[in-house]
Amino acid sequence: MEYSKNVDSSSVWGVRSGDFDNDGFMELIYGTSGGELFIYDGETEDFEAKTSALSGKTGHYGGIAIGNANGEGPMEMVVGSTGYMWLFTTEGQTNKPDLAIEGTEIFYSPEEPDEDEDIVINMSIINYGGSDTAKWRVKIYDGDPDAGGKKITEFSCDATQTNQRDGCKALSSGESASFEITWYGIQTDPGYHEIYGLAEDSNSPRQETRFGNNKDFTTIEIEEIPNDRPVIIASTDKTVVWVDESIRIDAGDSYDNETTDNQADRTDSDADLSYRYYFDGGWTSWVSDYTWDVSFSSPGMEEIKVMARDERRKESEELSITVEVKANAQPVAILRASYFVCPAYTDELGTECAIPWPEVARTAGLWYDSITGDTRLMNLEISQTVIFNVSQSYDPDERAELEYRFSFGDGVYSDWVAEGQTVRLYQNAFFNGPDGGELQFNSGEEVLRDEFGIMRVFKLVNGALMEIKDSVVTSNGYNYTLPPPETLGFGADKEYTPQLMVREMSESGNDDILASSWSDTLRINVYWPANIAPIAVAKAGIFMNGVGVFNDIVDYAKTGDTVTFTADGSSDPDGDDTMMTYQWRLRDPRGTDIALQGNKYAKTFEYTFNEPGTYTAILSVYDERYDGFGGASSGGGYADTQVDVIVTKSGGTTSTGGGDEGYDTITLFGAAFVAIAGLVGGAIALNRMRGGDEFDDMFEDVLPGPLELQCPSCGGLISIATTQRPIQVGCPICASQFVLRE
Repeated sequence: MEYSKNVDSSSVWGVRSGDFDNDGFMELIYGTSGGELFIYDGETEDFEAKTSALSGKTGHYGGIAIGNANGEGPMEMVVGSTGYMWLFTTEGQTNKPDLAIEGTEIFYSPEEPDEDEDIVINMSIINYGGSDTAKWRVKIYDGDPDAGGKKITEFSCDATQTNQRDGCKALSSGESASFEITWYGIQTDPGYHEIYGLAEDSNSPRQETRFGNNKDFTTIEIEEIPNDRPVIIASTDKTVVWVDESIRIDAGDSYDNETTDNQADRTDSDADLSYRYYFDGGWTSWVSDYTWDVSFSSPGMEEIKVMARDERRKESEELSITVEVKANAQPVAILRASYFVCPAYTDELGTECAIPWPEVARTAGLWYDSITGDTRLMNLEISQTVIFNVSQSYDPDERAELEYRFSFGDGVYSDWVAEGQTVRLYQNAFFNGPDGGELQFNSGEEVLRDEFGIMRVFKLVNGALMEIKDSVVTSNGYNYTLPPPETLGFGADKEYTPQLMVREMSESGNDDILASSWSDTLRINVYWPANIAPIAVAKAGIFMNGVGVFNDIVDYAKTGDTVTFTADGSSDPDGDDTMMTYQWRLRDPRGTDIALQGNKYAKTFEYTFNEPGTYTAILSVYDERYDGFGGASSGGGYADTQVDVIVTKSGGTTSTGGGDEGYDTITLFGAAFVAIAGLVGGAIALNRMRGGDEFDDMFEDVLPGPLELQCPSCGGLISIATTQRPIQVGCPICASQFVLRE
């Protein structure tokens, strides 16, 4: 017997070999300086048993002798020391379990299995110890477990629990248990096999007398069935891909003479063969899928390998496929702006651009771009629109079409839009996510609307962002708004810095895409045009019977008359008339301001004069751009004018025309009376000549006729056909106005 053993002890004594346990195999027995005995199986070199220290006197042991001391039964072992002698025997039982597997008790069926058949293995475990055990297990291996054998399965038993497998029971001393396991054909390979059983006490801590008899084996010869190798056929849907872009491997045309009856594996839509794939430096496990999606993390020429395996686990040759992997570059955003549709070449608008594109146009200052270094300032009047153009943005590797997102620099953003698509604009827009993000709806965004509350819609036409009105693409671009000029201060302008972002578009929606960073900014200065001052018009007049004549001078007012003042004729040439404001000052003949109370800022008001004299009403009109100071930011923004009212004592009449001082009401009345008397006298004489007797008959002929008076200003004839008094009359010759009270 050849045997070597490393011993963890300062010294050993009494080394001896012999078949101490009568099992037909020699044992190696030795003692240590600590007084312990160790027994190892000389065949398997497994540990079998040991003792504790035989005495407390270290190093005073003698030799070891093995023999049949009493001439009967099992062998004995004698160990001596300077003060004691010990006699050991293998007869009898210990107080621990001793589990064993006997190779002669391992059976299997069928007796001559082939590689496709399942093999049922029957195995027994025996307890040779002097103590019962209810917890044990047996591990089954293809090959010696101590020499790298492959575990097939294990049988575990806990007889203290219910619902255990058939064959599980508590093992009393000398009792055995039999059980079955199945070694499936899919796990087997043809040829010679040693099937091992390894018994273990599963109590904790493990309690067994010896371990050398815990394992044993039987042999099985598995017949090989003739089997051809499967044939691998595979391809990829792309030969040039981008980094991290998915590529599909298709091996569905692979076949096997036996497994697929020489038909392509895809024929029944199910994978009957197994496959594995090599890519990016490693193999997958075997899978039941003849298609596989892969990707590569770095650019270059990459190799893909594919193998197939049939149901008997026979493998095909390796098939190699080479693909080119290209790096995807980030797109570049360039934003351009112009005052005109050109140079957008908008065929949809039917517009032809006579300006050479692009450098001559840029040199001429007709467009601006966000290319680094172009820091020119584009000046834009508030009423103008700006045409933003994206046509110079590009994808360096020309991987995909592009879509665009605008930031106009005034808190307004567009959603993503591609060439030929329409898009809405939003205030308070929030974008979230990778690659430029997506517009988050219902997050406080407000769609941009026009002055009528209608949502504004734009379209990207040949790279230019154009507004749509009534479903028609207009020639208008984006227009900026400005706060009121008075809030902007000197200059009434504001600078905005629009930007552009672009990103690749995925046809499938699943591919990885890249977005640019924001472009460099454009500089757009939006300003209010020079303000044109409003036109102030002040007039006054007196209403008679609901009719009033208004002028910038009133010289026929009497004390007690109510005069109406109005700024109704005022206007703002470049603004909204409804946004104008007014301020009145009324001065008496001494130049003292009269308190107008709530009428000071009215457009129209009335005032009753009780004292004669000349009164002056001064009107100031302000447009919506007036800054409170009338400075340059508002272009003045205001205008003044005045109206005079001449008031005389009640009972007089003043002419408004000619250079004469005029006549009072008594003079005009006297003239009227003389005229009437003359007419009446003539009428009486004429009546008498006709033989008339009744005085009243005269008035029936005379009174219905019109009253004719002479104008005291020009001497012209004024005809009055009504008897209503007072009445305002006008001269048809000089346009002088009078009030006839009597």
